[in-house]
Amino acid sequence: MFIPWSIAPMKTQKGEVRTVKLSFWRMVAAEWRVNTSIKGNPRQEKFMSLFHEYDFKNYSVSKLDFFPYINVTEDRIKEDQENKVGAEIFWKIDSGKQLNVALNPDFGQVESDELVVNFSQSETFYSDKRPFFSENHSLFDVKGYRFFYIINTRRIGSAPDYNCSKYTDSLKNMCEASQEGITDIDYAIRYTQQGESIDFGFLSASEADEQYSQGNDFYAIRARKNSDNYSLGYLGTYTERPVLDREAKVHSIDLTYRPTDKVRVDTVFISSNIEQGLDETKKSGEAFRFRLTASPRKGRWHDMGIFFFGEELDITDMGYQISNDWLFLGSQNGLKFSDYESHLFFFPMNLKWAIRLRAMLT
Repeated sequence: MFIPWSIAPMKTQKGEVRTVKLSFWRMVAAEWRVNTSIKGNPRQEKFMSLFHEYDFKNYSVSKLDFFPYINVTEDRIKEDQENKVGAEIFWKIDSGKQLNVALNPDFGQVESDELVVNFSQSETFYSDKRPFFSENHSLFDVKGYRFFYIINTRRIGSAPDYNCSKYTDSLKNMCEASQEGITDIDYAIRYTQQGESIDFGFLSASEADEQYSQGNDFYAIRARKNSDNYSLGYLGTYTERPVLDREAKVHSIDLTYRPTDKVRVDTVFISSNIEQGLDETKKSGEAFRFRLTASPRKGRWHDMGIFFFGEELDITDMGYQISNDWLFLGSQNGLKFSDYESHLFFFPMNLKWAIRLRAMLT
């Protein structure tokens, strides 16, 4: 079996030799048997630390994939025909750098979303299934459980903004009748670079103009410093929505700190600033996330978290938030029995207890 060197992004590493940790684990359910190269299984704690180390030549590999398309759509009832030409380009510059470009992309082949019945006041979050936005996106994935995402790529290409009230009666009716649920994308660009200690990324996208609407522009920049026991990162986004004369700026600082191999601390601080000329709205808000996870001994774990969203927080132009003016306190604790030699290998036993408190602050 041959695995292409370019199959996965890897951090840039100096020297002629690269050390890679690998394992092979395959479960044959019909035979109730596992074939593995290590004495471990994915249900164990610190599973990846059990991988064996291998030394390879530090190859420099470049790969270019180009996917053009032509799409012709004809509506015989409206006697309308639409022709689209575009392309997606994926350029893996080397093992740590990658550039993706989408020009007038067509996402008609993407599967539909699952059906969700939501009676709450919070928006339902849907993951992005478009290949361009779902692949090679982990560097920009700054989030807090399911409560917020600094970047929600589903905003790009979503329903256009309209201001039909500025037109006369006849044009106003035409504007309201022609409203669309999605927007075409003129272009999207993403660049990522993963180094030995510094990661960097840039994301940009521009929507097409519609008959009664102008497309929005999205920008994001990401930087992260990695060390043996911590990583410190910055993610900033800027969204311009010309129909609403609206500018949205979001800044976030995220820190992951591991003082020991049994304790991990995750924090994120967020600030947002909104200026909307259409109704002269100006607001700024903050949010904070703190999480502490600990495994004081084998099979025992604790997970504690705090989420605070200020009253004026708004990251929804390019991101997602479950609410604002909101506080969450939670703690989960548990015992897990899944030793490799145990007769409970296929059926790990978990005992878990939790305490959660949610509150609207006003």
